[in-house]
Amino acid sequence: MRILTKEQQKLIIEFIDADILADKLEQALGPVPFDTPNLLITLMESAIASGKAKEADAAIGIANGLKNDRGFGKRAVPSLLALLEMDGHYNHEGIIGILQRIKDARAVEGIYKASLLYHSYLAYDDTSGLARKCTWALADIGNEEAYEKLKLLAANPNAHVAGYAQKRLDSREKEQGRKAFHFLP
Repeated sequence: MRILTKEQQKLIIEFIDADILADKLEQALGPVPFDTPNLLITLMESAIASGKAKEADAAIGIANGLKNDRGFGKRAVPSLLALLEMDGHYNHEGIIGILQRIKDARAVEGIYKASLLYHSYLAYDDTSGLARKCTWALADIGNEEAYEKLKLLAANPNAHVAGYAQKRLDSREKEQGRKAFHFLP
């Protein structure tokens, strides 16, 4: 993983937004795959390596705007999980949304852990909105491990978190069409 300069980050974003051509980006980065998924992963890896929250927010914001995760999703899961553990940025909910769309079983443990974390920037939310999004993501992955994590969350002392998880458990049969895995206990 390499750390990108602010100028390199800016050029990647401009390229993704179709504001510059590949030759200008190649001059700054050298030969790299010039497709949006690879460039986004490069941005995320730079944010992880540098530990800079602003870089993380920018990369997650762009990734959240993708209408189609194909070509990005499965390859981005390790970087998304690393960003999910990173403090200081304001996009944990955005990461959960991306992981929910991707529905990759490798994300179950990270999503579960995120549901238990407290972030001071979410202090205004006394209904545990991040945990709620995590329960949806776990339910949409839908494998056995995800349901085990939902059961643990259903026993959480926070009534909001427990209620969200129980609702996903109670709705598992009728929501089977949107699951990545069709596990029914």
